[in-house]
Amino acid sequence: MSLGAEIRPKSQLRGRPSTRAPKEAGNRTLVTGVELLLALSRMNDPATLTQIAQRTGMQISRAYRYLTALNQTGLLRHDPATGKYDLGPAAIELGMAAMGRLDAVRVASDVMRRLTEEVNLVSILSVWGSNGPTVIKWEQGRLDLSVRIREGLNLPLTISATGRVFLANLEPAETKKLLERDVRAWNAAAPARDKLDRKKLDAIRKEVLRHGLACTLGLRTRHMGALAAPVFEQGGRLAMVIALIGVVGSFDSSHGGIPAAALKAATQRLSRMLGAQV
Repeated sequence: MSLGAEIRPKSQLRGRPSTRAPKEAGNRTLVTGVELLLALSRMNDPATLTQIAQRTGMQISRAYRYLTALNQTGLLRHDPATGKYDLGPAAIELGMAAMGRLDAVRVASDVMRRLTEEVNLVSILSVWGSNGPTVIKWEQGRLDLSVRIREGLNLPLTISATGRVFLANLEPAETKKLLERDVRAWNAAAPARDKLDRKKLDAIRKEVLRHGLACTLGLRTRHMGALAAPVFEQGGRLAMVIALIGVVGSFDSSHGGIPAAALKAATQRLSRMLGAQV
């Protein structure tokens, strides 16, 4: 054998590199499955096979094989009537288990439960996710109207009270891309007088910062109103947002009302528990 000949370990297959770059190491099948799950989680609604394949740049036949396997594990669920896929019970269980391990979320859940009992309104807890404000927990309260809020729901920055709190308290660079998307979606359907521009967005930010909370009435859902306030962590960074939801006309949704005062007191108490100076 010449000194220049290539020596391969017996276990190495011809044509396969002896080592992989760090980013290529691991089970590629598993990585692809996770990428599909993440892509679906960032879509606002259940999606068809074609939509998921287009979002991930994957061939339909290949995407179908992965989606079928994920459906069998419970990480996805497939609706035969519509042909659409959505996150399954196993995915929700994993996500909630991960959130439940965070001390901040556990503490926030206790505060939110007491707040809900105090004001008899639906409350929701949201954090900033890869697709914007994301609901991670909710409490029903004692509304006459039953309200169901899905964990994992993404809320718009522009027309939800929760979104407006994130918009006002995060750096513009963090919200820029999602804000442009939400403004386009709103302006495409809104009458001329209600279209959003830079001046109106600046006014929204200033109002939230001035009052320490956001209020919306009948924007996202015609008969529902919401109040939302920020929860800060050590260093003054926004950690999460708690919102109260009620039926328009049946609760005081003003900035100075009893629900607003209770919400601000609860979020400020929680902020101090997380190490913020408020």
